[in-house]
Amino acid sequence: MDELDSAIVHHLQADGRLSNRALAEKLGIAPSTCLERTRLLHKRGIIQGYRAEVSLRALNRSVQAMAFTQVRPLRRDVVAAPLPQRPELRPQA
Repeated sequence: MDELDSAIVHHLQADGRLSNRALAEKLGIAPSTCLERTRLLHKRGIIQGYRAEVSLRALNRSVQAMAFTQVRPLRRDVVAAPLPQRPELRPQA
């Protein structure tokens, strides 16, 4: 990863919604160069995605957490059965 790649990552971490054109302007490079470098950063796994920051207060939620559990396959239904009764919980398989 060179200085240009680092600069691309830095700007996208600060604002993941930057358009390719705006990012290229900030870096002083051609949009085609910027697009190619950004695609390569994705392909190499350096950029793995983009996320939205959500206001928990606006959603009337005071806490957000992720919990990972390991359940024996034959007991999975017993553990997962009550989860749909709790709309604030979103179980993942």
